[in-house]
Amino acid sequence: MSIQIITGFDGSCPHNSHGVEQTGANCFRIYPGLRKEAGWSEERPGFGSRLSISFVNTSMQSCKTKLQVDWEKTDRIRYHDIGYLLTPNDSDWVMVTGIILETTVVFDLDIPSGISQFGLFPEYNYAAYLNLIESLHDKPVEIEKVGSSREMRDILLLHVRSENAGARDFFIQARDHSYETAGSYCIEGILDFLLSEDPVCHYIRSKFSFHILPMSNPDGVYNGMSRLTWERGANMNRVHTEADKAHDALKKAIDSVKPFVHMNIHNWTIRSIDGLLANDRCIADRICSYMPDDAAHYKKWVIETREDFCKSKNVPVVPVEDLSWKDYCYEHFGARGVTFEFPWFTLNTAAMKRKGKQALIALALSVIEEDRL
Repeated sequence: MSIQIITGFDGSCPHNSHGVEQTGANCFRIYPGLRKEAGWSEERPGFGSRLSISFVNTSMQSCKTKLQVDWEKTDRIRYHDIGYLLTPNDSDWVMVTGIILETTVVFDLDIPSGISQFGLFPEYNYAAYLNLIESLHDKPVEIEKVGSSREMRDILLLHVRSENAGARDFFIQARDHSYETAGSYCIEGILDFLLSEDPVCHYIRSKFSFHILPMSNPDGVYNGMSRLTWERGANMNRVHTEADKAHDALKKAIDSVKPFVHMNIHNWTIRSIDGLLANDRCIADRICSYMPDDAAHYKKWVIETREDFCKSKNVPVVPVEDLSWKDYCYEHFGARGVTFEFPWFTLNTAAMKRKGKQALIALALSVIEEDRL
């Protein structure tokens, strides 16, 4: 046996070896819906979108490997017939295609010698987040602890302040849903830009002070959840949800900043659509003018405003159970709020970092134009 599958690490899903079944020589069946205890929402089999394993090839040559990923239900599987592979021979994650057979997606992979990683999306675990924070200690970034998670992981808020005393406050958050790794790579692209000598950066930083919460759900990320903070935990993208220490810390951070602009970064699995969920139609239209459809990656914008959402629900205001943080910031601080949804399809991590930078610039310039800052 040349190939082994490793689980149980930071971000692993399945969480342990009980979710891996060897069916033949270098053939495996994986159950990513397996949880350590019964869950709800997207922590149930068939409803999640988290998959992260490692291959160990102990031979000196590449091995053909068959991976059968059994999601156990057909509810979401149509979005799961791609995966991403990072091998010792690659500098970035590479998208690979699987074949859907009932509840299972089958991948035929060529795994080189050494350790390779495989996931539904390029992985970004809690250790990668800690490495990011460590890299900022010698940069002009203030790092503030605003609370702790249920399992005592730090919730950190990064401040990149403007030299203009009259600058407006711009709040950015990511990784509300633990499987949505695009947010973490977008944050890295945003930080690279904000700490650069780019003239556009200097212009934007003369208008805004930035407050960035890079990972609102560290427990969910570390423990390989799909969406929640634990199997029956909080949905961090909702203002009203299950009680949770990380959720309390996020609210504390937002309330302390009282943002003029609120930006949240997610990645749904609808592969041909970039989502732009906005408080205001004018801001959304301006964003699209600064950042047109991403035709190079087969994406087009779909805009949904608060008004659009209420019309779709046939209600006068956003229902309490659907309130997100952009809604909260609008209602309490009058904030210009946008949630971006950037699906991974055809992008690698370098492209996603660029996308984060582009989205920040487009939103910032749109607000400057709207408010004549």
